Amino acid sequence: MGSSSKEPVFIVGGERSGTTLLMAMIGAHSRVSVPEVTWFYPRFRRYIHTYGLLSEGRNFHVLLEEMLFGIKRPFFGLAVNPRTVLDEVMTYVEEISFKGAFAAIMNWHRGYTGKDRWGEKTPHSLFYLKEIFQDFPDAKVVLMYRDGRDVVCSQLRSCFGPTNVVAGAVMWKRCMRESLEAMRHYPPERLLALRYESLATDPVGALQRICQFIDEKYEPTMLDFYKGDLAVQRALTIDHRSLGEPVHERFVGIYRDEMSRIDEGIFCALAGDELREAGYDFDGPARPVSTDYVNKMIERDARCRAANLDAPGGHIVIESYADWVVDRRECRRNAGVWCGPPPPPPSLADWPQEQIEGFRAPRVYKDRFAVPRRYVASERVL
Repeated sequence: MGSSSKEPVFIVGGERSGTTLLMAMIGAHSRVSVPEVTWFYPRFRRYIHTYGLLSEGRNFHVLLEEMLFGIKRPFFGLAVNPRTVLDEVMTYVEEISFKGAFAAIMNWHRGYTGKDRWGEKTPHSLFYLKEIFQDFPDAKVVLMYRDGRDVVCSQLRSCFGPTNVVAGAVMWKRCMRESLEAMRHYPPERLLALRYESLATDPVGALQRICQFIDEKYEPTMLDFYKGDLAVQRALTIDHRSLGEPVHERFVGIYRDEMSRIDEGIFCALAGDELREAGYDFDGPARPVSTDYVNKMIERDARCRAANLDAPGGHIVIESYADWVVDRRECRRNAGVWCGPPPPPPSLADWPQEQIEGFRAPRVYKDRFAVPRRYVASERVL
């Protein structure tokens, strides 16, 4: 099977910064296929050595199997036969490597859509830009960012994000710091940084900039993203209900109504430098908090996330498949396929790797609270 006709497009950024909205918009272009979020770079690229030599035995098939069966929306929602889907994807493989597996899956999805090129959105691939450009030297990356106070308010509304202002501020600070470093490091022909506020208030202008960046003609139908399957399915969930309607600016500046002055002061004490460097102002006093308090609130957040996983609206099914991938990795270690620790994460010494990989709760608390696994959904999760 043929590869796509142009370089791939990657959408990255902190969670709740507009990456899902942009995924739906670009995916509404007649030439660009953008399926559901994959988390392939955060969850597989660093652990590729755990599959052994990919050219030997079934190792490459195992990698493809875990990538296909471990994604959030099985097979991107395509009506395929699970027994034959691996064989289908194998027809798109051009090289035996992580890049080969990644590109094969994306081109396989593109083949179903009949489009000419593919894009991919995973927020925390933000931390793997070096690896993305190693694998796809001609890739185009669109980096979304948003006022951190609005991000925290959106997270506190969601079923999967941080559960208190301190944890949200720490998470946004780490993502914004990485975003600012990427903006300084990568040239404008490789990386386009875009504010969520610009996309929400001037969608035509923002989409025209994006289309120029990825060398595609702007199409007004991109504004009809909410009619597409991805947006329709997402809009059935509480976390993404607004995807079922045209783009709007109602979520710009929500912190003014939803965040207390005390919480805003705490946020600015923790992440004020990054907020200002990203171009956002605040006029109230910062309210410094102790390291002990920060650590306490981060641990409380971790415990709450684990306890709520199997509550109504929780992400227990998605989390269970992510844990399944980790379990399989340990099975291969016990079988002698690999040994030793994984390589160090990409510049993440000050942030838990589990959060970078999109886990909704630390494994230690899922085990402590005996959170059950569930592999079949009783309610819509994406």
